Amino acid sequence: MNQTTISIIIAAAAFITSLFAANWLNQRHVEKLMEQFGQKYDAKLDAIQQTMNARFDAVNARFDAVNIRFDAINQRLDSIDQRVKRLEDVLFKPSLPGA
Repeated sequence: MNQTTISIIIAAAAFITSLFAANWLNQRHVEKLMEQFGQKYDAKLDAIQQTMNARFDAVNARFDAVNIRFDAINQRLDSIDQRVKRLEDVLFKPSLPGA
């Protein structure tokens, strides 16, 4: 074999080896990028979940305040109903005619 053939074989082997090495490095880089993306995605999802929970808590607090007001109104209506019943008992008390 002459020197040109040996040089071409060595160059081809080096080229093939460099292609495999570049492919391996590229794959590792893509995996690293995907891991970073996953971490950022998880962080954003956690932030959104915290925001949603805060909004739900605020809405629940408002509903609790409204429920307290309705309970107070129900109590007042019950007391008014009792008073009306007592008045009806006094005003419309059955009595004998001419008594």
